[in-house]
Amino acid sequence: MRLSLPYLAYIMAFGVAPFVATFVIVGLDYRAALVSLALVPLKQVFINTLVLAFANAGFSTLIGLAAAVAVDSLRERYQGPLALAVVLPHTVPFVSAALIWYISLYGGGWGWFTYLLHIPIDPLNEASTAMWGVILVSVWGSLTFPFIIIYATLRAIPKEIKENALIDGLASRGTTPRWRYPWRARPY
Repeated sequence: MRLSLPYLAYIMAFGVAPFVATFVIVGLDYRAALVSLALVPLKQVFINTLVLAFANAGFSTLIGLAAAVAVDSLRERYQGPLALAVVLPHTVPFVSAALIWYISLYGGGWGWFTYLLHIPIDPLNEASTAMWGVILVSVWGSLTFPFIIIYATLRAIPKEIKENALIDGLASRGTTPRWRYPWRARPY
């Protein structure tokens, strides 16, 4: 029990206290909450949430697939460091990633993209491009999951099958073999 006191204090301070404070501040009168919600464009919030969710899932999966196939097609000694480089964005918290992207890449005139591409605007501060900036940061942080799943699947393919594909000439045409893509492989 003595060892769980810090945990209980944490839960009380950051879980229960804000929950109770919500009812104290707003009260039990739901009409006050509805008045404040009337100011929020709920339809636009819902649409933006759907766009963020589907764009993040789609782009993360496609980029993760491309990265997994690219890393798997390299020599063994290069696969480890490049796989680590793809997985590293997952270790950065989302708020830190947003600050990294905002300050170092866009940064209002001193970021890499602004300096190298001579972009006169900051994409994260413009209303028309802010959503895509958030999607880009979100994809950067979440492409690790599809990469790990697809890369592990490709690594699970026995070496003999890969060698047979090379001998049969499946990979000699300059294209990626059909068995590297999960939706094109046959289950038998």
